[in-house]
Amino acid sequence: MTKPLKNQVADRIRGILEEKGLKQQDLVRASGFSKSYISLVLSAQKNLTLETLEILEKALKTPILHIGK
Repeated sequence: MTKPLKNQVADRIRGILEEKGLKQQDLVRASGFSKSYISLVLSAQKNLTLETLEILEKALKTPILHIGK
């Protein structure tokens, strides 16, 4: 059974942070979101908008979702 998309996104963001050697606080600073909001995102307790995903991708300098062919 496939994980819900918000869990997959949370896993992907945590993976990017780990790959880049970044901490949650680094994402807080780079994105401008609060620590509590980022915590909710990373624990898959938040449904993200496309705009929020875009902000997080820019903060991480890495795509989170791959859309297209």
